[in-house]
Amino acid sequence: MGYRPVAASALSGKPTPFAYRYFSVPRTAIEGLKKGSKAYLLDDPKGRTWVMRSYADKDLKGLTVDDLDSLADRLSLPAGWKFRTSVLAKDLILEPKSGSGGVTEDDKDNLYDLSGPGQSNYTP
Repeated sequence: MGYRPVAASALSGKPTPFAYRYFSVPRTAIEGLKKGSKAYLLDDPKGRTWVMRSYADKDLKGLTVDDLDSLADRLSLPAGWKFRTSVLAKDLILEPKSGSGGVTEDDKDNLYDLSGPGQSNYTP
């Protein structure tokens, strides 16, 4: 679990100020996805991959997990960002080793955790 203060503008219905930006949250909990599961991923221009942890239907009313395959068509991705899916060949474990995790959001308030060394066992 994580915690971060929310700016009043984030509650206003305007686009989130956190979209496609890195932020760090204190976290020691371990989360993951099982082998064979579909993972929804964001790749950023710095070569990092972010794993979707949760999705929201705040801006896309009625959004379900079945709609996530086509989420790229609904996102306003900045230059250099890419949304994709992947079926996991092994369990994916999100475990930030430093006690804080890297997190980002897309412009529809879906939340993603940073993957890779020090954050997870997943390296794309």
